[in-house]
Amino acid sequence: MEAQRYLAAVKTLATTAKCADEFSSAVTVRDHVLMQKILPKLHGNRSQVGRVVNDLVVLARDGNYERARAKLTAMVNDLRAPGFTSYFA
Repeated sequence: MEAQRYLAAVKTLATTAKCADEFSSAVTVRDHVLMQKILPKLHGNRSQVGRVVNDLVVLARDGNYERARAKLTAMVNDLRAPGFTSYFA
């Protein structure tokens, strides 16, 4: 629901404020939704979130969600070294 409102707001801004296309592209909006709504909820150890984080890495790579991919790569590295990850770490 929030993601739909976010998309509607971006479309309105893109039309009324004549924002750049890269701001309102579907890929950018999805990348922002991942960064703002989904990834902050992920925290835990390898056994708790490892598979989800790895699956999201594939999604981000395949969808060309660059910001989310970079953050998820850092989260994967945290899962390897200290064995725990959090969006805010």
